[in-house]
Amino acid sequence: MFSKDSDVAVVLTSCGRFDLLAQTLNSFFEYNTHPIRQFILVEDSGDDAVRDSIPHEYRNQVDLIVNQPRVGQIASIDKAYQKVETDYIFHCEDDWLFYRPGFIEDSKAVLQAEPRALMVKLRSYHHDLMFYGARALFLGDRKTTGKVAYYRVDSTLPHSQCFSFNPGLRRRAQYPKGGYAALVAKRQSPADMETIASEHYAAQGCFAVLLENDAVKHTGFGKHVQNYDTRWKKYRNRLFRVMVAVAAFALGWWLGQ
Repeated sequence: MFSKDSDVAVVLTSCGRFDLLAQTLNSFFEYNTHPIRQFILVEDSGDDAVRDSIPHEYRNQVDLIVNQPRVGQIASIDKAYQKVETDYIFHCEDDWLFYRPGFIEDSKAVLQAEPRALMVKLRSYHHDLMFYGARALFLGDRKTTGKVAYYRVDSTLPHSQCFSFNPGLRRRAQYPKGGYAALVAKRQSPADMETIASEHYAAQGCFAVLLENDAVKHTGFGKHVQNYDTRWKKYRNRLFRVMVAVAAFALGWWLGQ
């Protein structure tokens, strides 16, 4: 699992949801088949009990950072990324369940084939993203590199969702100078981090891709660590999509009369 010659580091952020974290770690170590050089876990709750969530056989190899006091997700990520020594970063959060091997190998193949791809998403589009994503997404043409099939991910919004803190491989070279905190400092609310970063990278011609062979599902529904603004924006976006669908159906019915 661990190799000093690997070009991949894992960064995982957590905040007090130790039951979910244990599932995430257990499934990652069970299904990951690519050697990694570093595994950096940042716990923002300040609770040292997080150590009990790490599988015993890997506790001495996981670089654990327990923030005291809490600093928030963005500062936690920047703190971890400053320790990364590899060309690739597999970013993850504490509420995901992996269920098939080879996801890092497949992701690396896609990044090597797509120089402007920012990250490789692992969620299922048809069974997950099209229902639960915070932004309306659609897939581009099917492409392949070797035996790996993938799609470019686009959005109906002005700035496509080319960035996410969901599980996915990305290049360290595309980590912004000054860190993600520097991007947030230019805007009003840190709750908009993924939107801010998407706009930043989209302006550079970057985009996200999605593996056809998905590898992870979200386990944290209803257990989010987030503020009121984030919850309201996600609810607003989903409500808007429902209203658009209802309006389109009503218009089609009326024109058919």
